[in-house]
Parts: sequence; structure tokens; C-alpha cells
Amino acid sequence: CDMLLSDYGHYSAGKMFSVLVRTLSHASFFTVGTWRVNYGVPPSLRRDSPQVKEKVKNPGDWMALASAKGLFAYAWWDSGICNMLSNIPDHGMAHGEVWRRVKGKHDKTRRDAPKVAVDYNR
Repeated sequence: CDMLLSDYGHYSAGKMFSVLVRTLSHASFFTVGTWRVNYGVPPSLRRDSPQVKEKVKNPGDWMALASAKGLFAYAWWDSGICNMLSNIPDHGMAHGEVWRRVKGKHDKTRRDAPKVAVDYNR
């Protein structure tokens, strides 16, 4: 995630978001949110990156990057690749599950998810 904060000569929305999340964590405010690909998601978490293509192949698959500054960035396949950013220490690489409707099924289906997605969807 430290690569999120590299100097591009201007402030993109993604860079401002990651700086905001880091600043909030220094003030003991913890937050989580979704992150659009065109707003500064690290290249290694974009759906067309080799890392995501290798590790995030099916609904419920996910991968994460962590920075030394306490930021966690995620790529999780829900109905598509969802990118999330968190500064909550408990999130890290913790697993959880969410319940989703699946086309052609009457009941909801359990889907693996990072804990960040579980908390975000409460």
C-alpha cells in the first residue's frame, strides 16, 4: 500500500483517500470503504493484474496488501472484483463470510470474504 502514496505530481482521488485513511488512523479513527479502480487502486490489485488473475478466480476469492503504515488494501470477488481500503488493525488477513443471492437459487449462499467486507456490509 505504500505505493499508493508515491508522488505523481498531483493528488488523485485515490491518493487523497489513502492519505485521509492514514491520517484518521493516527487520530485513532478507524474506517473502511470501497475504492474505485480509477481512483488510485494499486496496479497489483486491479482485475487485469497477473496477481489478481492468479489468486482471485472465483466468487469469494480475495487477496490483500498491507503497508507498514497500517493500511490494508483488498481485491475481493463478490459479484465482480471489489476493491476496499481499511485502517482497522483487526482486518489484516482475517477471514469471514457473507450471504449472497445467487441467480437460479432460492436461498442465499454463503460466500467467503475478507473481514473488511463483512464489517462493511453490516
